[in-house]
Parts: sequence; structure tokens; C-alpha cells
Amino acid sequence: ASPAYTTTLGYLPEEVIGKKGRLFIHPDDVHSMESVGDVLSSQHSSAVIRFRAKHKDGHYVWIESHVNAIYDEKTHGLSEYYAVSRDITERKLAEEKLQESEDRYRKLVEISPDAVIIHQQGKIIYVNPAAVRLLGEVYPNEILGKNVLDFVQPAFRDSVRNSITKDL
Repeated sequence: ASPAYTTTLGYLPEEVIGKKGRLFIHPDDVHSMESVGDVLSSQHSSAVIRFRAKHKDGHYVWIESHVNAIYDEKTHGLSEYYAVSRDITERKLAEEKLQESEDRYRKLVEISPDAVIIHQQGKIIYVNPAAVRLLGEVYPNEILGKNVLDFVQPAFRDSVRNSITKDL
């Protein structure tokens, strides 16, 4: 345990050395931590894991650890492993806020009475229920993957194509 334990988790190194790691891990993350050994092998001797570790004052901190295994040359068994870890709490909270925002936006688009069609390079990748109804289909899969111009009157295709090209 390096002195960084004190900075990140509030413990002095001597407070964690010799103790079981599971005492410092969030109960929901213990299994992930304990199964990292199953992922490591002599062919794949490193892994990245994310988990919550308990700060000395009781709250949990999100940690990202880059774990490297060292194998015995003779037995090829796991000899030891070391980890370089860092606090990713702020990043994790930002990811959660972004996910919540995306979920709210997705719900808003799903219930919108206006048709929403999203395409990439002319291929439809998303339609909301209103767009499915507008296009006279029953299921989104009947529309997804098709060219957006397939749903445009022939007389207007050049104009729509030019608009799409201009927006790229």
C-alpha cells in the first residue's frame, strides 16, 4: 500500500497492510474484485477493473485499477499481482449524470407526437413511434437501415439529398 492510500481513501498504509481487501470494497463490488483472478492468465496478464472502495470516513470512492499479474516461471501459477489505482469518482458521477440526461432525452423523444428520424449518411438509424406511424409501418425494424430517400417523393429527392450533403 502506497502513501496514496492516505490521499485517496484516508487510510495510512499500515492500516490496510495485512488486511483482507474485501473489507474495503463495497459489498456489491466484492464479487467483481474476487473474480479478477479468473480473468488474468499468463497470456492476458493485465486487466482494468472499476469498483467502489470505502473511505476511512465511511463514504465510497470509485476506483479504477490497472492490475498486472506476475506468474512463476517454473509453475506458471500466479505468483503475485500489483495494481495501480486512481480515484475516478468525479468521472463516474459525470457519466451517471450524462446517462440520466440521455435517458430523459430518449423518453422525451419516444413520447413526442412529432416524428423523429435520425440517419447517418442517408441510412436511417432511429425512428420514434410517431415516425413509424407517419411512415405507415407497424415496427421500427421495417424502417431502420433503409435509405432516408426511400421515404421521400421522387420529385423532392434531389432537394433532400442536397440538404443532407450540405449538413455533412
